[in-house]
Amino acid sequence: MDGVAGPLRYLVRAAMRRVRGDAGTALVEFIFVGLILLVPLVYLVIALASIERNTYGATEAAREAGRTFARTGDASAAAYAARIALEDQHAGSSDLALGATEVGGSCEGSMTALDPSLLAPGKSFQMCVVRSMTVPGIPRFLDPGRNTVTGEFVVHVDDYATGAPAHEASTGHNG
Repeated sequence: MDGVAGPLRYLVRAAMRRVRGDAGTALVEFIFVGLILLVPLVYLVIALASIERNTYGATEAAREAGRTFARTGDASAAAYAARIALEDQHAGSSDLALGATEVGGSCEGSMTALDPSLLAPGKSFQMCVVRSMTVPGIPRFLDPGRNTVTGEFVVHVDDYATGAPAHEASTGHNG
């Protein structure tokens, strides 16, 4: 039996020496590879969350600005409502462009200033909020505000609107 057990015993001892020699390397490799994969994954999650926060903030800003403008007819009140909606999403309210287009129009080049003529009863218009954003972790000299986020919201003025915005009607200046 020593004829078979001898080589078998040799193989078992050689395998045990290899196992003892590799003790702890799997843990080091796991940590090293884990960090290499985890750091970019965490950055990607943070960057996507920032982009989503800014996109949602711009959409909500367009919604609130459109509703405020349709109700009051005041462009500065609409801009204030847009700033509050952006700050609610912790997106910051700087670098904000606010305007309107016809329904289905592009907010990129054909935005017009908010004009009370948009508030005719039964009329619809598209409120646009365009702002630049930065992606976290990218220095400003590599990305000087070229990333823009656009929020759009279609506003339908009430069919039975009297034509006088709410703030004018409440002060008694009916015209």
